[in-house]
Amino acid sequence: MEGHEDAANALMEERADVNVGTGRRPLHVAADKGMIDMVKQLIRKGAEKDAADKEGCTALTRAWGHEDAAHALMEAGADVNVGTGRRPLHVAAEKGMIQMVKQLIRKGAEKDAEDKEGCTALTWAVRGRHEDVANALMEAGADVNVGTGRRSLHDAAEKGMIEMVK
Repeated sequence: MEGHEDAANALMEERADVNVGTGRRPLHVAADKGMIDMVKQLIRKGAEKDAADKEGCTALTRAWGHEDAAHALMEAGADVNVGTGRRPLHVAAEKGMIQMVKQLIRKGAEKDAEDKEGCTALTWAVRGRHEDVANALMEAGADVNVGTGRRSLHDAAEKGMIEMVK
C-alpha cells in the first residue's frame, strides 16, 4: 500500500469495499505503515475500525510506533479493548510508550487483560525493562498477580530488576 496511495485512492473512488479481506485489511496495513492520511481516508470511507486480522489484532494494535495513526483511530472511536490477540495496551507497554499507555488507560483500556500467551500489559512492560510503564500500570491499578502465562514478578526477578521485584 505504501507508495501506492494513488492506486488505493482510485480504487476507493470506484467504490472498492474497504472492508474485504480475511487477513489484514487496508486499514491494518495503513496503520502498520503509519500512513496517517490513508488511515483517515479509509475511516471516512467506512473502514471497520475494530475488525481483527488473522492474528486477532485490530488496526489500533497495528498502529504502534506510529502515534499519529493511533491517535486518529482513537479519535474516530476505535475500541481500545477489542482483539483476541495482543491489545493496544500490551504493545504500548512492551515498547515503553508511557504517554500512550496513560492515554489508553484514560480511554478505558483493561489493565489486566491477557493476550494469547496469558500475559498482561504489566508483564510486557517488565519484559521490555520499562519500569516507568510498569509503575504507571501498577499506579493505575494493574494487578500484579493476574496472568495465566508467565507473570511480571518472574520476569523482573530473571532480569535482575531489584526495585521492580520490591
